[in-house]
Amino acid sequence: MENTTLAAYKSAEKKVKRIKGFYCHLTVYLIVNSLILILAYSGLQNISESFSGMDSEFGVWIIWNLFGTPLFWGFILLIHWMRVFGPGLSFVRRWEERQMQKFLEEENGKR
Repeated sequence: MENTTLAAYKSAEKKVKRIKGFYCHLTVYLIVNSLILILAYSGLQNISESFSGMDSEFGVWIIWNLFGTPLFWGFILLIHWMRVFGPGLSFVRRWEERQMQKFLEEENGKR
């Protein structure tokens, strides 16, 4: 009975750490990308005033560089969310649990 209680505690602790990690990731994403977008907005206004005759491809390059970070990082954040909360990747968790059980059985067999 004590082993199952300990295993349940460890499992719950692992879930809480995953959720906490996701929320930390989300917080950093929101702070950093808010700053990037605020600075990008003010910077684009300054650039457009200074270089009214700039090459249109340069403008596209700037836009991709400024907004690419939030987009790509957002995609990674979505994957992190799916890993923590989504049912779609439960096969990964089941594999991890099987591997943990296998290693625990091997350790118990050595003793």
